[in-house]
Amino acid sequence: MKQFEENRLAERTVGLWLLVGQGISGIAPLVAMTSVLTASAIYAGGSVTLSYILGLMVVFLIVNTIYQYSIRTASAGGYYTFISKSLGPRMGFVTGWIYIIYGLGVLLNEPIFYGLMVQLSIPYFFGIKLPSYTWLIIVIAFLLVELMITIRGIKISLRYTLISSLIELSLILLFSVVVIVEAGQSNSYLPFTPSLSPTGWQGVFYGLFFSMLAFAGYDTTVNIAEEAKVPEKTIGRAVIIQVLLTGFVFIIMAYATTIGWGMYNMDTFATSITNGISIPGVLLVYKYLGIVAVITMLVLVGNSTISSSTSFLNAVGRNLFALGREVLPKSLARVSRKYKTPYISLSIMSISSVFIIIISAFAMNAINDVSQTLNLFLIAATIATLGTITMQILINFALPFYSRNFTKKSIIFHIVLPITAFAFLLGALYASVWPPSFPVEFAPIIFIIWALIGVIMVLIIGRDKKKLFRIGSIRMDF
Repeated sequence: MKQFEENRLAERTVGLWLLVGQGISGIAPLVAMTSVLTASAIYAGGSVTLSYILGLMVVFLIVNTIYQYSIRTASAGGYYTFISKSLGPRMGFVTGWIYIIYGLGVLLNEPIFYGLMVQLSIPYFFGIKLPSYTWLIIVIAFLLVELMITIRGIKISLRYTLISSLIELSLILLFSVVVIVEAGQSNSYLPFTPSLSPTGWQGVFYGLFFSMLAFAGYDTTVNIAEEAKVPEKTIGRAVIIQVLLTGFVFIIMAYATTIGWGMYNMDTFATSITNGISIPGVLLVYKYLGIVAVITMLVLVGNSTISSSTSFLNAVGRNLFALGREVLPKSLARVSRKYKTPYISLSIMSISSVFIIIISAFAMNAINDVSQTLNLFLIAATIATLGTITMQILINFALPFYSRNFTKKSIIFHIVLPITAFAFLLGALYASVWPPSFPVEFAPIIFIIWALIGVIMVLIIGRDKKKLFRIGSIRMDF
């Protein structure tokens, strides 16, 4: 406990709405509009709206699980602490270790996607040829900006993410309403049915798995628990509010996108990016709102990317801080005296991301070939996807075991709902890696190797029982 006292975060300083901003910015609504929707539409076609409705229902199964944990325990470790308490310290450490590569995947894939968006959109709309490495400069700059924001204090970074998030949701809603109104008689109930999916219900369910990933990031709120006011109440409430808000906007957005693009033409929605033309969401904005709106969107998606990555850096930095506080080198748990932030862990995550992207860009020749930039994005996105699904599989699997110690037990909330979520998550895991495609197939290999390193490390740590049982021990129980 002495170590905990020496490395204190800014406890009980973050209110409910700042926590909501943390989660919504982690979701990155504008980035989701321009990226994840594309993946869902590949399978669901014109029925992508139905996939989003069903996806939101499945996400709420997972929200229940997070809520059940958050009203009973809180820590900067988040999932790492949840699993340590329910499945034991060994599984807890592996979970925290996997969270690191999950965070790296997110910190890289969103800036890469934005860099790719700029790289394709500027020549397409303005006829200005950019150097082939422009995207790389953008990624590095974003990573360093995010580091500066997160180090300067949790409240500063969360105020920024809250304002950015609310602006994003408002603009997506405004754009969607404009498209729906402009569509006039083209509006239809068919996008809410499986009839527009190229493979019927099968396509809808594959689209569902990817639509679930549009919400990835809402769970970053749990890592801010030690800094939250009344965390046993605010963490769970914040998760519910942010998923409700973004879910409503995402469903409207999916419908507007389908009607705007053409509900019978959604098979061409993704080909605009694979053919090196532009991002489909940007093309749609240009069609309905013109070039000024495109410029505005490029600026706002850039801001969304920084906001989202800031949110994830806050979360993964605190995960690494918690590991350092309990079992990894104690330097990782150092807290800035001025800002009360885990500056060493935040810096390691950010600077590591910079080195990884530079090495990967040269190794894959992505500085000269835009198709390789797309592949680099897909690899990072797949690693992030595997990370978030694995985290959620673990906590849903663990909740029935954890609930054995509850004084008040519920078969529905503690067993049925998490097991149902577990089943859907297994489906999402399968959809994210099968069928394999080159070079994205490297992502599962990288992910498995990283997880195995974590297993080996915990076997070594386990030789020292005192050290082993420190894992997940620093927490607030309610």
